[in-house]
Amino acid sequence: MSISKLITYCGILSNLVLSIPLDNPQTANSIFQPTGPQNESIIPYLISHSNLNLTAGGNIKCNEQRYGNPSADSCRDAVAQIPQDPMTLMRNKKRSYGARSPALVVHVGLPKRWISADGKCVADITQRGLPPISHVNDMDIFSAATIIFETCVEENPQTPIPWGGESIQMSDEGNLQVIVQAYKPPFIRCAGAPPTSRPDSNACKTILDSMKATTGLTKFGAVGVEGIEEQLPMVLNEPTGKCKIIIDITAPDDIAQWYDIWAAAAALDGMCARGGRTGKSRFLGTNRKLTVEIKKS
Repeated sequence: MSISKLITYCGILSNLVLSIPLDNPQTANSIFQPTGPQNESIIPYLISHSNLNLTAGGNIKCNEQRYGNPSADSCRDAVAQIPQDPMTLMRNKKRSYGARSPALVVHVGLPKRWISADGKCVADITQRGLPPISHVNDMDIFSAATIIFETCVEENPQTPIPWGGESIQMSDEGNLQVIVQAYKPPFIRCAGAPPTSRPDSNACKTILDSMKATTGLTKFGAVGVEGIEEQLPMVLNEPTGKCKIIIDITAPDDIAQWYDIWAAAAALDGMCARGGRTGKSRFLGTNRKLTVEIKKS
């Protein structure tokens, strides 16, 4: 390999976020399907854009009404959190994506989210329609999010104001989408912790990737309360002891979507645990009585 090619290759790798590859399928509980107005700017996918090659087909849709006006700095940070295995550049590996369900065995359970440190932008993967399992190249997820960021948020040709956007008809099956959008997290408070007590963000993601995220209403409550479906407090532990998520309540019972509990936990991970801090989210649920906390086990 020539020196020039080696320098180019190293330059590509330096821009990637390194992570442990998700080689083992995980048993994955629901699909989040955003809805909203259809007023949007549609821009075809480019075969090559910003040195990123896409193998998935589809369109980029910039949509201010549905996905808001996210901060460019925030979305740059959110997109940078999408893990990339450098070997992907050579092996072109595809993974399976699907709803978190005991009936499906997939590499990546949906919904999947990466959030900026300030909580103002998220990058999501969701699924629309059948079949229940989608297959997409690892690099396409990162590439699609980057193109949305560059096209809709950073350099929107329609307006100088940043818009959120989505890529649709991704995956071999054409039913996967990547979304980059403005986000307002629930109440979050992070706290500093000594080195030995800091939660590990990668360990916390193990919990996030397996916890429920259904959108139906569920009744949470303390032990002994009549009619509850989920007993609290509930402690979700990561096997290595580097992270745990605690769901609790400040009243006898409350009603909430598991999706909202999961979203609060994802915000705690991205805004607190990623910086080596513990954190707590309050005022969740219909009556604002549920709390979610993230810390080291």
